[in-house]
Amino acid sequence: MIVRRVVALLIATISIAATACGSPAPAATGGPLATLAPPSPSLGASASPSASQSAAPSAGDSSTAFHVVGLTLKASPADHSGACPLKIAFSGEVTTVGGTGTVSFQWVSSDGDRSPVKTIDFGKSAVMDVSSDWTVDPVSLPTHAGWSSIEILGPPSTLSDAVASARADFVFTCDQDTDIETIGFGIGGSDADCSIKTPQRTFTTTDPVRMVATWSPSLVKGTVVTITLTRNGEVVDGYPVSPRYDVSTRCIHGLVSQHALVAGHYRFEAAPDTARAIAGDFDIK
Repeated sequence: MIVRRVVALLIATISIAATACGSPAPAATGGPLATLAPPSPSLGASASPSASQSAAPSAGDSSTAFHVVGLTLKASPADHSGACPLKIAFSGEVTTVGGTGTVSFQWVSSDGDRSPVKTIDFGKSAVMDVSSDWTVDPVSLPTHAGWSSIEILGPPSTLSDAVASARADFVFTCDQDTDIETIGFGIGGSDADCSIKTPQRTFTTTDPVRMVATWSPSLVKGTVVTITLTRNGEVVDGYPVSPRYDVSTRCIHGLVSQHALVAGHYRFEAAPDTARAIAGDFDIK
């Protein structure tokens, strides 16, 4: 029987606490312990890299030296449901100005793989295509999610810091998968059983928005969950956060914010490093 990924409206309390199958919520170390409000660094949660596209000197740079001004990357498919294993194809573009030259770069993947240094020689064209691929399945990538990135290494004059990079993320669900994930939002509920008293998707600016995300099977001890909240496509201040859970847990829960949320369309994503990422949307009117 084919069991596919489920995203359901559950809701509960995001104290960014973890609850193990109905027991009282144990505290998570390394992350917000009471609420998932845009947490501050004092809560001990470390921010996770979230670069999707960056470029060293802008097109308006007055320098005439050869340098990179644009870098993009995408994954195809970015969200797959069906047969596995599957091949994820990555395609990108590097854009330069300043005449001819050579750009050096590396492919870096979420599993820690780093390619040998590669080079692109720019002649008449200022834009060059780059590509790579990665064949994945639940055995090689049990998180059912990953990313690949391009890191520009040179010429050094193109870089404002150490590296310019672009990243493409992907998730997948296989026909044979039996695990289930759910996420939801609402008001009230119990931390002990990861429930939500009043599930809903639309709130006012004064509502205490709570969430609950659950996984079956449970997340294993030591799992790090990267949590991101965006409003109208922009990351909310204080996010992302990446608490580590020192117990096996089936759910995380808590308030989305300690403060009033302004009107807009919000997307909440919880991405464990040992299971599939799940996400849900709600609106503040």
